[in-house]
Amino acid sequence: MKEIDRQMNEQELEVVALREVIKATQLVLADPEKGIIEVIDWIKNWAAILPASWKPVFERCENLIGIVEKEKERLAIKKENES
Repeated sequence: MKEIDRQMNEQELEVVALREVIKATQLVLADPEKGIIEVIDWIKNWAAILPASWKPVFERCENLIGIVEKEKERLAIKKENES
């Protein structure tokens, strides 16, 4: 019975985490500056409590952070060049 409870808790946790991933992704797309902060916070908060099977999710989030940071740099350079 304890194993079933543990599995249910993990599944519920994963559903909540997926919703958070979707929300963070939407924020990044809508507002990269604010969204990137949300993704970083999400990784910090959830990495410690989710099972190891979530490692690919964290890796993708970290990749997303890198992409957004490069895009911010590119836009800053572009804006500076236009001035």
